[in-house]
Amino acid sequence: MKTKYELTTFFQPIVSMRRKTIIGYEALTRGMIPGHDIVISYESLYKEAQENGCLVEFDRACRFSALTAWKRFHPSEEGSLLFLNFDVSLLDMGVAGSGFFAQMVEDVGINPGNIVIELVERSLDNFEDLVSFVRVYRDRGFLIAIDDFGEGCSSVHRLAALGPDIIKISRSVFCAPSLSSVYRRSLLRGLVSWITSVGALPLLEGVETEAQFFEALDVGVDIIQGFFVAPPFEERDEGSSQRMYARVQKLFSDAASYLLHRIEGINQRSRERIQRIHRLVKHLEVESEGFHLEKVLPSLMGEDPAIECLYLLNPEGIQISETYVRMPVSSKNNLYRPARPGDDLSEKEYYLHLKAGGNQYYSDPYISFATGSLCRTISVRLCQGPLAGCILCVDFLEEDLNS
Repeated sequence: MKTKYELTTFFQPIVSMRRKTIIGYEALTRGMIPGHDIVISYESLYKEAQENGCLVEFDRACRFSALTAWKRFHPSEEGSLLFLNFDVSLLDMGVAGSGFFAQMVEDVGINPGNIVIELVERSLDNFEDLVSFVRVYRDRGFLIAIDDFGEGCSSVHRLAALGPDIIKISRSVFCAPSLSSVYRRSLLRGLVSWITSVGALPLLEGVETEAQFFEALDVGVDIIQGFFVAPPFEERDEGSSQRMYARVQKLFSDAASYLLHRIEGINQRSRERIQRIHRLVKHLEVESEGFHLEKVLPSLMGEDPAIECLYLLNPEGIQISETYVRMPVSSKNNLYRPARPGDDLSEKEYYLHLKAGGNQYYSDPYISFATGSLCRTISVRLCQGPLAGCILCVDFLEEDLNS
């Protein structure tokens, strides 16, 4: 492909926080004007190639530049992966089944097992061509990644057909200003859990700030990429490479300290909360002699300002008190309403765990049918007094528990 630019490759590290290692690098093509210190973005190069009708030649030139640069860089990075973007729209341009890329990799002399083909979504008329492409290249030993999960070919109903090894979660998950912190964290935590459950590795890309980095750690993300971790560096720039290694090593150290401090804080707050709940239980065991639950339970709300709801079940899981809610629930909303005396809650996890023999249970986050808020329930069995065997249930907002 003739061009007034010289193609060059930058590499951006991709790190595993748990393994404390750089697992690979994404190859990013840039253009350089010979004799000038001007870097041309990939997007500008792509647009020019599109306007000149030479996208196939441009894409192949980018991959060849990346492979040859990696071949020079790779000896010091044995075992790490090279992430190479592949524009899936090229399959509509007559390249399906050509085997051109596999031959290019063989000619350069790189093990296919070290290469991750990162599927970049653009318009694609025949999805079956993409499925066939993935199958052929996986059989040849290449790894497959989906870019920007949730868009185009990365939509959920197509993932089963593609079966990627790695799914890159788009930075839009945690960058949308309209998302609250709780919603964003819950969404990200859910995506990570779901991706893992279908047999792929989740990778969070576009982490650009310290806050985003620590938020990723909070929800259990392991593999991370972004400018905060390390910006792309030119393979020929030894100084940038050394600074990158130093930066990443410091990041591992900071992450370990942050997670230890966070876990210690969570454990301390959990212990304090459980202790307060047990004080409530003792208070209830003593004050319930006259069974004036309508007086005793509301008074317990004042013992902890983080309590959102409070209610009592009998040993069979039937609610025997009103649900006392800190903030009034709108009567106009029929989807969420506090449970009433006589409601059967025996299928709730916070009851079943105690029925199975436990004396207390700390639930996972869930949406409260009393208020519509994301909460956790702590349930504790009363062991003495007239209410012995009954279960005190206390709901806390998830946001308060993590603060």
